[in-house]
Amino acid sequence: MENPDQPTPTSQTADLLGELSALPSLEDTKTRVQAAMDEITTAASAAIPTAAWQTADNAQEDWCEPPYGTLGRRYFLPNRIAPEVAVSEQNWVDILNVAKGSAAKIGATNVHHS
Repeated sequence: MENPDQPTPTSQTADLLGELSALPSLEDTKTRVQAAMDEITTAASAAIPTAAWQTADNAQEDWCEPPYGTLGRRYFLPNRIAPEVAVSEQNWVDILNVAKGSAAKIGATNVHHS
């Protein structure tokens, strides 16, 4: 999109609202994503009992990106971190498989690299 701050054209509003209304509520989505994160951290803790999890103070809620803009909200859960933990190659593969399975249960199958 050339200008991300430009309002959603009114000609697209009804279609976009239809897409958003077909999705679960923001509260339901938060709950489902938190459950997936809990499943992943539980599996990681079972594989690596020395993992001591910390929850960062970086949760964020704001408006959706264009073209949805003010038609919807988005939420980022706080990061869960287990610092200074040695993870074997096999543990990493096992935890990654749990993460992929947990993500798939909530329809999160696209991988985004930052």
